Amino acid sequence: MGTEREDEMSAAPYVAHQTDEAAFIMTRGHELLEVRRVNERECHFLFPAVAVVDAEAFMRNASIPARPFSEALTRLKRLIAAAKSTPAIKSTLPEVPNVQRRHH
Repeated sequence: MGTEREDEMSAAPYVAHQTDEAAFIMTRGHELLEVRRVNERECHFLFPAVAVVDAEAFMRNASIPARPFSEALTRLKRLIAAAKSTPAIKSTLPEVPNVQRRHH
């Protein structure tokens, strides 16, 4: 049996498609694993699989402190700009649909 960290690393990553959602997940303490450039206008954000719990909290309109959220959003915007300024690279991580994702 692996450690909790090993189990977390072997699970498929959670993919956030919205910048606000990714900032929320970061504010909740999850490590951003990768910013994946999808096309000229869009990036996806990969987190450990356990971040799905906080993604669901985001969809339920959970509250978080404003300043850390703002700081995470600013960081993401910088990372997006950097990702868009480099050629798109095919990721080694498989594209995984988020079957847990709920849209209301």
